[in-house]
Amino acid sequence: MERWLLISNCQTVGLANSFQLLNRRFDVTGLDIWGYLNDIEKWEASFSDYFRVVVSPEVEAFIPNGLPNAPNLTRVPALSFSGFHPDLSYVNGPAGAVRGPLGNYHSLIAFAAYMKGLSFEDAVALFNAKFFEQCGYFDYWEPQKATVLNQFKTHGIDISEQFVRWGRYGSFMHSSDHPKIDVIYDVAKAFLVAGGVEVQDSEFRPYDGLRNGPCWPVYPEIGEVLGIEGSYNFKRDMVFRHTDLAGFVWESYAAYAEFDRAELSPAPPFKGMFDHVSGLI
Repeated sequence: MERWLLISNCQTVGLANSFQLLNRRFDVTGLDIWGYLNDIEKWEASFSDYFRVVVSPEVEAFIPNGLPNAPNLTRVPALSFSGFHPDLSYVNGPAGAVRGPLGNYHSLIAFAAYMKGLSFEDAVALFNAKFFEQCGYFDYWEPQKATVLNQFKTHGIDISEQFVRWGRYGSFMHSSDHPKIDVIYDVAKAFLVAGGVEVQDSEFRPYDGLRNGPCWPVYPEIGEVLGIEGSYNFKRDMVFRHTDLAGFVWESYAAYAEFDRAELSPAPPFKGMFDHVSGLI
């Protein structure tokens, strides 16, 4: 049995289980980046217990001194794709991420409308095809696809054929950073094949734990452009219950009202898009 340590983000469990399904000689310990950072000395001391350490480069950047002592260090990107969910963003407050009706997930449009002082009703009215087009939401797919394919290609992994297949069957993401389990499984398989590792493929897939978390809908107007069915059903975090658009915006406004406007800001990766959307309101 070959022992691996996998350090990644919220995709860790699905990826670790996929590795084990794809090759029965692997025993993979999945460790999310928060667990690693909570006890770096302990995990560094355990490196000798593993044949290989696999890390996602997105989380490796948060490790203060890197992983210089990790055996057979190999990298596999964590897949993020905003083509289905261009409105999804994060909002920061004085103590870090602000939580709303879908946990840390927020709507750029709803947040920008709140920051501009629009009423709840006027904010809801912005969710329409004309405004989405002005925001550039209909143009996300191709540049996002190119970014994902190049990200994996940088690490010697080709997922171009898989990406085409994923897109044939509707949305393959629960949110912009939570892929569905078939996607995670395919990423694990592509990683192993790129490394010359034999795989034992089957019809079995790991449990899709990420569907327990918040799930962002493909807006109907965006779905129409992409040729898939859409909705405004926002699934809540850790419960199988959703809210509609009006409920989502209402609860988002209530979450923001807990702070002074001056204390709120878009998370840095979304600052440019926030400014663009805000400028259209």
